[in-house]
This record gives sequence, C-alpha cells and structure tokens, in this order.
Amino acid sequence: MIYQTYGYFLFLLLLLPLPGLSQQVTGSVDRDSVSVGDEVRYTVTVPRASGVEKVIYPDSSHFEQDFDMAGRNTFSGVRSDSAVYHLRYFGGSEAAVPEVPVGLVSGPDTLWITVPPTPMAFTSRIDDEAASLRPFKPLYEFSIFLLPYIIAALFLMLLGWLGWRYYNNREVEESPLAEPDEIPEFHDPLLALERDLGFVKSEYPHPEEDFKGYYSSLGNALRSYFEELYDIPALESTTSELARELRNKFVNDKMQSSTNLLLQQADMVKFAKFNPGRDECIKAMQEANNFLIEARRIDGPRVRSMKLRHDEFIRKINEQEEEMAEK
Repeated sequence: MIYQTYGYFLFLLLLLPLPGLSQQVTGSVDRDSVSVGDEVRYTVTVPRASGVEKVIYPDSSHFEQDFDMAGRNTFSGVRSDSAVYHLRYFGGSEAAVPEVPVGLVSGPDTLWITVPPTPMAFTSRIDDEAASLRPFKPLYEFSIFLLPYIIAALFLMLLGWLGWRYYNNREVEESPLAEPDEIPEFHDPLLALERDLGFVKSEYPHPEEDFKGYYSSLGNALRSYFEELYDIPALESTTSELARELRNKFVNDKMQSSTNLLLQQADMVKFAKFNPGRDECIKAMQEANNFLIEARRIDGPRVRSMKLRHDEFIRKINEQEEEMAEK
C-alpha cells in the first residue's frame, strides 16, 4: 500500500505541468451556425508536453447524441498534436459539440482531461408554416374609368417591345459577323497544375518558415485545376463545399482523397494554428505530385479532346479569313 501511494505521488510529480496543459487542450469547429444534415469539422488540439507518450482521442461514442461521425484524421506536429473529426449534425436545437475526454498516457498511467462543449447557433430550414394561415390581402378593384387607360398603356408597351425586337433583329442580320481580334491559345489545365506546383516548390524552399503561405499555395493550385477543367467554383468554396461538389461530379476517388487531405491540413494551419514540421510539408508536396500523376491518367484523354476541339475551332477561323481575303 505504501509503495502504491508513493508511486501515485511520483506520477503526479512527473505530470506537474499538465494542469496548465489542460487549459490549453482546445476544441474548435469550422462554422458558427449549423442546420440539420450539415457537416461540421471539429478539431481537438493538444500541445506537446514532456512525459506524455501517447494521446487518446475520443471515439464516435462521445458524439452519438446529436452527431454522426463520418471519419477522423490525426496529425502530429512540432508543438502540438491534433485530431480532426468529420461530424454530421442531426440534432433539433441548441447545437453544440459535447464535452469530450482526452487521455494523456505516461507509462502505465493515464491522465484524462475534459474538453468543454463547443456551442454553435442552430438555424432551422423548416418553412414558415404560419405563412399559410395569414389572410390574403383584399384584391384592389380598378375603377371602370381607369380601365381604358390601362388597356391603352399595355397596348403601347406591346408595340414598343415589338419595335425593339424588330430593330435588334434587323441590326443583327445586316451587320457582318464579328471577327475575333486575337485567336485564343489553348490552355492546358494539366500543364498549368504542373507549373503551379513547380512554382510552390521554388517559392518555398524552406516551407517550415511560412506554413500558411505554403499550404495555401498548394490548395489554390488544386482548386484552380478543378475550376478550369470541371467548371466548379472551387476558389470560392469552403473545403466541405468543394468535397461535396467533387462527389457530385464523380471525381476519381484518389484525387478526392488527396484534395481533402491537403485542404484539411491547410485549414488546420490557417484556423487551428497547427504547425507541421518540415517532414509533413514534404509529404504534402508528395501528395500534390501524386494528385498530378492521377490527374494525368484520368483526365488526360479529356484534355486531349479539348485540344482537338480547339484546333478545329482555329481551323474554321482560318478558313473564314481566307474566304474573306478572296472576296
């Protein structure tokens, strides 16, 4: 019994800095408000501390009341460790990620720290049922003396519209076809992506000195690729919105996985102040290169077809110029 008590106090001495650490273990979400069915990205950040050999993160059972956990990714940085949870909200009101336990393992002992709940505003998507109960406003009865003026005004508007339409059609028929001032060059999205990744590599030879700029540039390179080739507003979309668009467009699974991983890391660096090491930055560039290799395999035929259509368009323009020169 004496030895057990002595060992317990020795464990407390070893974990003496951890009470302050418990104030720094935080949970954060990527949105201020949520509706039923929305996806929420919840991040648990644990600062590094001496004596801690392992971090035990909460599992899906801690979110079962109002959330459905779709997945979890863990990351290890220089100053902190973190876990990113992909949750979907199915509660009714008073939305909040519940308090969750985080275990810090040191030898045979584990210290549990409780992360407080993270509230969010709840937004209902149910239509206002009371609107159907509101009385209709009484119909305005036009005076019989105004009726001829109203008919005359409508007749004049009709004549004006017909005249405007005739004038515009006549101008189109008489004016010659406008010629392009400059023949557009073909823009290859795969070559553009390759150039963007090369620029990021040369612009950030030491990415650990500017994590935010490095990851932001990598993410923008992938977003620009989807915007040009898949016609997705990727540069204006959040990570979750872009992931949903990629699923709707049936983008290749490997390309989706690489995109989600890089954009999640970029969000953690930007919003959760995550500081990855140089090794993580190198892995991120390797993941971007893997995306380029897979994009060449999947989208290569599509890009070549676009190039053929562009060449055919240029050929027709040249033929028209030759015909006009002969006349």
